[in-house]
Amino acid sequence: MFFQLVANAGNIAHLVLSGDWIAVWGVSDGPKGKALVKKVTSSKLRLKLSPDNETLNFYEINHYKEDMHNCSYFIINMTVTKEADNLKLEAHEGTSLYEGKLESFKDNTTMAFFQTCDHCLIMKYSSDDWGNYMLVYRDEDHYLNVSALKEEHATFHKHAACLGFPTEPAFIHDGTQDFCADRSDL
Repeated sequence: MFFQLVANAGNIAHLVLSGDWIAVWGVSDGPKGKALVKKVTSSKLRLKLSPDNETLNFYEINHYKEDMHNCSYFIINMTVTKEADNLKLEAHEGTSLYEGKLESFKDNTTMAFFQTCDHCLIMKYSSDDWGNYMLVYRDEDHYLNVSALKEEHATFHKHAACLGFPTEPAFIHDGTQDFCADRSDL
């Protein structure tokens, strides 16, 4: 199988999703998203699925180059919707700190997660305000091998094509960029 949608069965989704993930590659299919991915230098995602597999706490930290407000934070509680055996998430409530403004997260958002290996995750993110994104993640123990990630770019392009995304412009984590400070206090 090319990649597998994370199943919403028992603790499988909990084991696959929960933890810290580092974005290593990403693309968007809309003008706003294409402009944004070119500015991102690092992105970290912390996912914590509730024990009942009904809610996912989504905490994303992005670092941007050449911005006055070079860090953004999104903290969103996502509701797990049950569509057959697939895991789909919809935004429930949240907070964002973007461009220096702290505000309620008010966007119609859905996400689907795909597992491509034990330490690999793809997120398909769909947003009314920001468009659609495909982001490739590695867990914290597997994102620093930049040469291995470069060898996987052709595979990332195939995943993007399979999900209906362009392959350029792309965010590419180069292993040298810092991450923004944790702001769990938001």
